[in-house]
Amino acid sequence: MVRDQLEGRGSELRSRLGVLLALLLGTIFAFVPAPTHAAGDACQSSKLASASVSASVELDDRRRTQTKILSRLIVHVPSKWPYASGLLLGQDSEEYRRAMRCLLRGDVRQVQWWDEWRSNRPEISSEKGGVRVQVDTYGWAASQGMLWVGPWDINIGKDHWTVALNPPALAQARWTTLTVRPGASSILSAKPRPSGKDDENGLVWRRKAGQHMPQLSVRLDPSWQRSWAAQQERLRFSLLNDAAGIPWHWPTAVLLLVAVRRTRKSGSLSPDETIRMRTATWWAAIIIVLSLLSMGDNVFYDVMRRHVDEESWANRQAHH
Repeated sequence: MVRDQLEGRGSELRSRLGVLLALLLGTIFAFVPAPTHAAGDACQSSKLASASVSASVELDDRRRTQTKILSRLIVHVPSKWPYASGLLLGQDSEEYRRAMRCLLRGDVRQVQWWDEWRSNRPEISSEKGGVRVQVDTYGWAASQGMLWVGPWDINIGKDHWTVALNPPALAQARWTTLTVRPGASSILSAKPRPSGKDDENGLVWRRKAGQHMPQLSVRLDPSWQRSWAAQQERLRFSLLNDAAGIPWHWPTAVLLLVAVRRTRKSGSLSPDETIRMRTATWWAAIIIVLSLLSMGDNVFYDVMRRHVDEESWANRQAHH
C-alpha cells in the first residue's frame, strides 16, 4: 500500500512538471502580432502648431548603480485642437486616452514603451485659451539600445550615449525652453549650440523669434561604472548576472540532498519519513532545474533581441 502511494505521488508530481514544461515551451514559441499604426494625421498635429512646449531631461546617477533618466514635458494645448476637451475628462475615458496618446506618442511612434515609468499621474489644468498638461516620466539606463522616455530618445551605446528630442505630434509647436542635465556624465557635443546653462549645470535652449523646434542632439560620455551598468543585455554580462544567483539556489539544493542522505543512513525510516525524503529530493532537483531555466530564459531573450525587430520584440517579450 505504501509503495502504491509513493508511486502515485511520484506520477502526480511528474505530471505537474510536464504541464509546467508545456506552459514554458508554449510561451517561448507563441508570438503576438506587432501593433499596427494609424495611417495619416489621425492626431491632427497641424492644429498643435500654436501649442507652447517646454521639455527637460535629467540623468540622475547619484548613489545609484544605474542611471535614472527623468523627463518632464509641459504643453499648453490650444482649445482649437479637436481633442483638447478630452484632456479634462476622466483618465479612464477613451477621449482622454486618445488625446494623451496623440500628445505623447503621435501617429507613427510605437505605442508600448516597456521601459518608461511614471511616479505620478499627468497634471491637467484648464487655462485661458486651452489646457495645460504636465507629464513626468522616467526610465533606467540598464541596457544598450534605444530608450524612449517622454519626448526624448536616448541611444545608449557601448562607450557613449546620445540624447535627442523627438516629439512627433509637437514637432511644429512653439517651444519655449529645452533643458538637458547630464548629471555626472561629460558632454562631448551638443547640436544646435545651446543658449546657456542653468543652475544645475544643464544646457538650455531658448526659443528665438520665428525659430522652429530644433533637431536637438547631445552626445554624452558617462563614467565607466554607469557604462558597465548599462550593458546587462550583452551576453557576457547577462551570463555573469544570471550566474550570480547560482551560489544562492544550488547550495540550498545541496543542503536538502545532504540532509536526505544523512537521514537515510541514520536507520530504517517509517513510510511517512520515506515520503518526506523523496519529496525533499524532488524539491532539490526542481530548484536546480528552475534556476537553469531562469538563466537560459534570460539568455534566450538576449539572443532573440539581436535578431528580431525592436518594436515587435517588445510585444513578444512582454507576452513571454
